[in-house]
Amino acid sequence: MRIHRPPLAALLFSLALGSAQAGETTTPALDALIRVSTERLLLADQVAASKAQSGKAVEDAARESEQLATLSAKAPDYRLTPEQVTAFFKWQIEANKLVQYRLLAKPAPASGTPVSLDAIRARLNTINVEILENLAPALAELQQHGCAETLYEGIRRRTKREHLDALHKTALVRAFGDTCRSL
Repeated sequence: MRIHRPPLAALLFSLALGSAQAGETTTPALDALIRVSTERLLLADQVAASKAQSGKAVEDAARESEQLATLSAKAPDYRLTPEQVTAFFKWQIEANKLVQYRLLAKPAPASGTPVSLDAIRARLNTINVEILENLAPALAELQQHGCAETLYEGIRRRTKREHLDALHKTALVRAFGDTCRSL
């Protein structure tokens, strides 16, 4: 008589699934949203370096308004309202400016390789689409699982995974603004 044993991978998967179900909330859209928001936030370092080299100001109200208008116009395509998109991206922008102001307050290192703001903006545009793709599903997950606790835990996991310093941790929290209050 032959005993059937499940493959090790199947056993490990069922154990992982069981532990997630036993106490850990799974929020794939929120995790993706926090990941891309972190990526967007980390680009603020390069934006600050570019602005230090060029002498440009952190504040760029015209560009911010243009970006917010463009992104909020896409809201219905992602099952969001223009108000949701505008609010969320304002928080993202404010978090990026927080990092830029702090980094620009430090004495500037010797200028190295020029930093292309155009290349950074192209990457930001891609990230913005990823944020739009994940925002509505993430908001649904937050409503389902208890917003403040779930969002806090997701941010905590990401900051640990990315080894973020105090500045970037604070900015990541700022990047999510009043998400839970706006639900």
